[in-house]
Amino acid sequence: MSYNQFPHRRRVIQACVNCRMRKTRCDAAQPRCGLCASQNVDCVYRDAKQPKIDYNTQVLLERMQLLEDRILLSTSSSQAQRAPPEASPMSHHDPQPDNLHDSTTESREPVFEVQIPLSHTANANHVFSWSLVQTLLSENSTDQQELPSYADATEVFFQEQQSSKHPSTTSQPLSSWKLYDSSYFSSSRDDSIARLHDLIHLYFTKVNIFFPLLSKSNILNIFEMVTAREVYGNDETATVDMPQYGLLLVVLCLALLSSSGQSDICIEKNRRYSQPFSNSSNIPEDQLRSELWCKTRLILGYVSTDMSLEAAQANMLASIYMGASGAVAEAFHWAHATAVKCESMARLQAKNESISDGFRRLYWISFIYECDFISEISIVSPSGIARYEDKIPYPAFTAENHPISPSVPESSEANSIRSQEELVAFQITTNSAIRRFLNTVNSVVYDDKEQFRTRRSNYASWLLRISEDLWSHHSAIYRNLPEFLLSNPSQDVPMTGADTSSPASLQSPTARIQGIPVGNNSWNILRLKGRYYAGQYIIHRPFIEFIVLNIDNFESHPCKDAVLKRSKSCLDGCTGFIKVFDVQTVNSLTCLFPTGMV
Repeated sequence: MSYNQFPHRRRVIQACVNCRMRKTRCDAAQPRCGLCASQNVDCVYRDAKQPKIDYNTQVLLERMQLLEDRILLSTSSSQAQRAPPEASPMSHHDPQPDNLHDSTTESREPVFEVQIPLSHTANANHVFSWSLVQTLLSENSTDQQELPSYADATEVFFQEQQSSKHPSTTSQPLSSWKLYDSSYFSSSRDDSIARLHDLIHLYFTKVNIFFPLLSKSNILNIFEMVTAREVYGNDETATVDMPQYGLLLVVLCLALLSSSGQSDICIEKNRRYSQPFSNSSNIPEDQLRSELWCKTRLILGYVSTDMSLEAAQANMLASIYMGASGAVAEAFHWAHATAVKCESMARLQAKNESISDGFRRLYWISFIYECDFISEISIVSPSGIARYEDKIPYPAFTAENHPISPSVPESSEANSIRSQEELVAFQITTNSAIRRFLNTVNSVVYDDKEQFRTRRSNYASWLLRISEDLWSHHSAIYRNLPEFLLSNPSQDVPMTGADTSSPASLQSPTARIQGIPVGNNSWNILRLKGRYYAGQYIIHRPFIEFIVLNIDNFESHPCKDAVLKRSKSCLDGCTGFIKVFDVQTVNSLTCLFPTGMV
């Protein structure tokens, strides 16, 4: 029998859900197929009249639908009454009314988690490898000052770690990890204690506003316990656990860095960077900071296997301190270590009915920080922290120590703390939602598993369709941001490119919510705007690469005009990002390397 004599295999256009789940051939009968009729169950044909949608697009559409549902819920509830902070369009992890829970539970269950791709081309190393970029670099190397040769764009950050100049190879650990075992405290005991007390207050004024992980009362309590035992010899005072001790030391390191003014990086008129860590008149405190950091490293090494909240918080702040000091490689190390701890703790926390607000903050700040790093530096696989992004709620909008009670009037201090906690919750929630979306972009467009599309003839059409959906979603996030997150009446940082020149997506129509501080910190605003332009760049960058790789045939391509338009959007994103951070003095405590990248 010849091949043509075999009957063609019949295949239904669409199998029902029941047959799909059982991996059984469906006869596609209407209204119920044979299997469903025999089992007397409902027969559902999902998307029977729609064309087949690939997996990544389906995940993206389902997440967009969830976002639209929450925005509509927030709008309807705000019309019925004054909207409480929990009704924010970005706070989708907080408890919602039962009807929303019921309507979204079924749609969320079949959605697969969009995790960080193990290997992707969104980082700068991929652009660095383009032949066009290498040609430009070789042309510039003929100038008077030759550029150093690197295999990857991010290799420069790891040169010192691999050389003999790293502190671990040039010095030895200190003999004591205790705070007051230092020549700095040998003169006036009371003055030294008062100075350390002031540094803790400075930390919560200058640093905690960017990475709100800690409670001021808890850190002051740890400090008083350490002082009571080490200075006053009060043995009746409880011993401070080592993770808490390390947390106190790294807080003091960050406060000393801020106090020294060396975290303010300026570019002088001769276009050379001012030395951020040069010797200053405040040499004793510089030496104290270096000494405290050595003690911190001793303790963090000792508690490296500790899975407590304080140990993870100390690791996170160590990453921030290294990032602010310009040590990107070490900052990445501590960020990854924090994410590994958070992943282990999240697995246990997800089983609990209530999750502490302290862990919520730590989880999402660690999530943002590691994902920002992984997007640019791919030297290790992601920690896996993203597996729990749908199980760990966003931070609460009310301080745990200051619950709202309608029967008891609030003091001005309690009201200020509550308002600040609400602002913090909005800040973390918003940045987390944006970071999760950017992870989706990396998974849909830049994942190495999706690179087979670049070799297909319809790649440009697919890219145009996907980028339109991604850009619409990205713009919707910023259009629905509360106004106070993008405004600052004090303008303590000169904002290059005022709101009048910002795109409409950054000019939030959302009215100020009662009880929330009017205005955000200027650097938090800059980072939000930077993420907007970074998202615009990363969504449209494939069009630039498409032109570069198809330069010979691009003039005759049917999608030429549309591709050029999207390429301009990519360049506009680059320009906007540069203008946003074109300020005279850069605050290194914001750690712009990871938080400004995608």
